[in-house]
Amino acid sequence: MSPVPKVSPGLIGEDVKTLAADSVIQAMQIFMTPVDAAAITYLLDLHRRIGPICAYFDELYKV
Repeated sequence: MSPVPKVSPGLIGEDVKTLAADSVIQAMQIFMTPVDAAAITYLLDLHRRIGPICAYFDELYKV
């Protein structure tokens, strides 16, 4: 049995290629913080008030 996990066993059967070593993923976890309910509520409220946030910034910095 191969130590490499399979994608959709029985359907595709191709080995999954490693994109990053486990040590790299573990090191990156210090930058990954969970988003709490307060942050989600704030962003949804902001979206309701000013619309899509990226579009708002596009307007602010339009040249």
